[in-house]
Amino acid sequence: MGSSFRKFQEITPKSRSDFRTWLSRHHQQNESVWVVIFKAASGKSNLSSADVAEEALCWGWIDSVPNKLDQDRYKLLVSPRKPASAWSALNKRRVKKLIADGLMTPHGMKKIELAKTNGSWTKLNSSDRLQMPKELSRLLKQSKKANEFFQSIAPSSKRAILEWINTAKTDATRQKRIKETVRLAKIGIRANHYVDLKKIKEPA
Repeated sequence: MGSSFRKFQEITPKSRSDFRTWLSRHHQQNESVWVVIFKAASGKSNLSSADVAEEALCWGWIDSVPNKLDQDRYKLLVSPRKPASAWSALNKRRVKKLIADGLMTPHGMKKIELAKTNGSWTKLNSSDRLQMPKELSRLLKQSKKANEFFQSIAPSSKRAILEWINTAKTDATRQKRIKETVRLAKIGIRANHYVDLKKIKEPA
């Protein structure tokens, strides 16, 4: 993981409510933070990754990169949501429940309303439906090995790859990601999957 991710402050909330209190005081800052989470097996459980994700949404933030700390802890990067940040089906379901439960704040609602007006609310609809870009389908069909591998991976992995492709900021980047997906599929590697990509770098 790049050094740019390591520079952020780490916080260790005692509970979900403690993290909510932190967000109530710091949600207007621009800097991301690492939220340290104890694994259930550690016997020191403080909050779950789902707790972090949901509370972040309540305050207009979003969770993203996870990183292991040690055998008892890992950390999750949370950041203020950018205006053009695309909304996944999972987070749409989460905010629906958070609103129903009375947990959503005006700050979180503002990000939802903005997303519905600027198009980022529906940007990942095709990815959520596992709808393949025409160019990706065309290139996969040119390689039996790549196509068979891509069709064999789990729906969640396909969705992660399609989201990666569909969130490209330029058409050139989108085309590059499509070609990279096919190239990696030919050697049995899932694009946009750190665990798989690590295999390429590790010696046999």
